[in-house]
Parts: sequence; C-alpha cells; structure tokens
Amino acid sequence: MRASSVPPSPIKMSITRSLVNIGPMDCGELARLIGTTRAVVAQYVRHMRASGEAIRVSGWAYPEGVGRAAPIYEASDKPDVPKPPRQSVAEQKRKRYAKNRAIVRLQQSGKKSALYRLNNILGL
Repeated sequence: MRASSVPPSPIKMSITRSLVNIGPMDCGELARLIGTTRAVVAQYVRHMRASGEAIRVSGWAYPEGVGRAAPIYEASDKPDVPKPPRQSVAEQKRKRYAKNRAIVRLQQSGKKSALYRLNNILGL
C-alpha cells in the first residue's frame, strides 16, 4: 500500500483543524486541546512539516523561568520565523528577579485582587 493511499490519522486531522480554526499554538497547547501528549503532537507536527504540509513556525515562546524557546505553529505556507538566540543565564536571572519583585510589591501593597490575578496567571 502506498503512503498516499493511507487515510489521514485522527490526530493529524485534529492538529490541522485546530491550527486552521483556532490559530497559532505550541505543541503543549495542541496536546491539551486534542487530548494526547506533547511528544505525540510534536512527532506528528515534525512529520507533517517534513512531508510538505502547510504548517510553519510563526513565533517562539519562552517558558517562565529557565528553558528553551518553544515554537508556535500555524497553518500557513509562509516561511518560518527564525529561532531567536538563546537567552543568557544573566537574562534568565534578570527576568526571574523582575517577576519576583513584582510579586513582592503586590503582596506589600495589599491589593488582593491584583495578587489573585497574578497568582492565577503564574499558576502559583
């Protein structure tokens, strides 16, 4: 049986449908939406991009704290956005320090609603 005659898998169709209907997402968001693991979605996206399907890297997102930039995918045939340079340890520490300072300032100000929103955003 030739590869072109194999029907597309439900995961592959879900990835394509999600990127077209909802918009740009990273593999973790796609996995939560589809109901599978990030590794499975990453494998499918890698395979789909290698086979020439119209999925491109539309941007890069840094995780909170320390970590590598995650690609944000979208359904498009435009060229990929280049990967940003790796953040230095000093830059990672500067961002973490600024985030922690903002949390301490909110705690000291007594603004419970703002602190509550920040805790929800950061998952604390």
